[in-house]
Amino acid sequence: MAHIGPTAQDFHATFGLNGEDGTRSTDLHVVALAAIQGLNEKVEKLKYENAQFHTNLAYLEARLSVHKSKS
Repeated sequence: MAHIGPTAQDFHATFGLNGEDGTRSTDLHVVALAAIQGLNEKVEKLKYENAQFHTNLAYLEARLSVHKSKS
């Protein structure tokens, strides 16, 4: 089974970690942590947007209910 992934040179060029000739596992932990933090920011933003959609939906449902009761 072949493994596909970035090379040490890719990590160095992108993140400035380690030298051109190798990547330490601690460098990979730093990259993984940064990725987790970035994904967490996206999750928090999506949670906020979802809450806004639910608020808007509740408002529209209330307006529709009032409109139906007047008809």
